Amino acid sequence: MLRTFLMISFAHSAVQPSFFYAYLALWLTLISISLLLGWYNIRSIYAAIETPPAAFAWEPLPVAVTLHNRSTTWAARDLLLAHSVPDGLRMRSFSYQAKLDPEQSLDLMPYLKLPRRGKWKSYIFRFESTFPFNLLRWRLTQQIDAELLGLPRIGELRRAEDMLPQHLRMQLDKPAGRQGGEEFYALRAWRPGMSQRQVHWKASAKRRRLLVRENQAISRPRVHVVLHAAPADGREGHQRADFERAVNFAATLTEHLLRRHQPMHFTYLSRNQPLHLKPRAGRQGLNHVLTELAQIRPDQGAPKALPANMLKRDAVMVITAADLALPAGWQKSAKLFDVRKRDIHDVFREARALPSRTRLAQASR
Repeated sequence: MLRTFLMISFAHSAVQPSFFYAYLALWLTLISISLLLGWYNIRSIYAAIETPPAAFAWEPLPVAVTLHNRSTTWAARDLLLAHSVPDGLRMRSFSYQAKLDPEQSLDLMPYLKLPRRGKWKSYIFRFESTFPFNLLRWRLTQQIDAELLGLPRIGELRRAEDMLPQHLRMQLDKPAGRQGGEEFYALRAWRPGMSQRQVHWKASAKRRRLLVRENQAISRPRVHVVLHAAPADGREGHQRADFERAVNFAATLTEHLLRRHQPMHFTYLSRNQPLHLKPRAGRQGLNHVLTELAQIRPDQGAPKALPANMLKRDAVMVITAADLALPAGWQKSAKLFDVRKRDIHDVFREARALPSRTRLAQASR
């Protein structure tokens, strides 16, 4: 509407030059009022946030935002809200508020997508308004201290049962039982003195005599997952993409093993940032590994060969995005996965969205 009025005023001034100064004075007055009211409208607004400590990269992260109008007399109007993280993607608008009354607080729950794996120490919030006449655009940016951790993405394994060396293969696609525990082996007749907790009531009712479970200790090969820290050759963008694919593959494989309570070790083969973990089975152990993987960086000085002592484990799974030499006879106990090769897609699918119930953001609280 103002644009139409501006065109009419210029056209009328061209036809009737005597009105030029009147229109000029009118527009200067409108702009002056816009400057004064626009600044006053947005100056008293501020935001406070509460974020989970971690989230998977590129997945929605809920952020609890509280808006507050500190003014005791002025109602803020025409507020467009946006947020982002430093050195991330562009600011994303998530809400529009037509009015925020004096001394009023408003709770919102926008979703923020962390653009990559890594750590951020601040969160950027922006207010934008064109009040009162839509002539000028006012922007107020607020940078809030926050600890945000972007975890590596969890993908999907294909043909998981074929990933170990031939003589150590096991059904990785089935639950493996708890580490150091026992599995059901057979039924036998109950005798006096045996604990009733071991009675198999369903089988006893069917056979009309008391039967107890006989368990057998389980022994599984310990899997050692090794992530090579060296970046790939080639252009910088390809290097970064290949290395991130290797990190995501390592995170996916670790999640697959720990969720099945498989005994394992994890090693980041690096000179500047070496890392060796013995995670516990389950969510806590997985969160420990993912938190460490979120902060690792490629290492140009990483070893070019796999140390021979690493092959002493029952099964070694090596993931690399660069050339890595392996000791003689490594085929007996190790499997190499080079994420630069096309056949990696036969065993690993990178794009997989996890449902919210499996999110590990609350695990570190």
